Amino acid sequence: KHWYQRRVRVFLKQTNSTLDAIIVLAGDGTLSAATAITAKEMDEELDVYLVTKPGDPLIPAMIKGSWPHDTDQECRPPSIAPDLNLTVHPKTRDALLKHCEKTVITVDDTAITDGMKFVFERLKVVVDINSAACVAALFSDTFMQCCDTKEYRRVGVMLTGGNCSVQNLPFSKAAPTNDSIKCRI
Repeated sequence: KHWYQRRVRVFLKQTNSTLDAIIVLAGDGTLSAATAITAKEMDEELDVYLVTKPGDPLIPAMIKGSWPHDTDQECRPPSIAPDLNLTVHPKTRDALLKHCEKTVITVDDTAITDGMKFVFERLKVVVDINSAACVAALFSDTFMQCCDTKEYRRVGVMLTGGNCSVQNLPFSKAAPTNDSIKCRI
């Protein structure tokens, strides 16, 4: 099995399989596919939600249930979360279509910044900016509607990283530009 799947399995075992849903960044599909596959192996009822930015070809693909042949990534504005600028890898697409919810949660740069600020100020943890997108998704209207419909009690949010320079956090006094963000997984 892929090493991501082993890591996700450890995470899920630590939660004692009491989660109702998991929120994970779509990115290139590596972590999100591993999360979805492992989650469904452990509990078929566990819902996995993908997070991306507005305009991502992933959104219509999930709704339609098939991937378009031409996915032009250049037409989308860049995000401060570098993994949101990635294209979902063809090898992970089938797993995402099969194991993830059709509802894809989108977050913009303002929500991502607010998510990172929340984690830093309230939880006293530094996560990479891609993880902040997942935190932002947790508070999004789209996910709140899902919670109302499905009555989720426990939701896991995949957080990664923490290897960020404090000067490069998006809510620092000298807020960085897209080019100056040095957070990476």
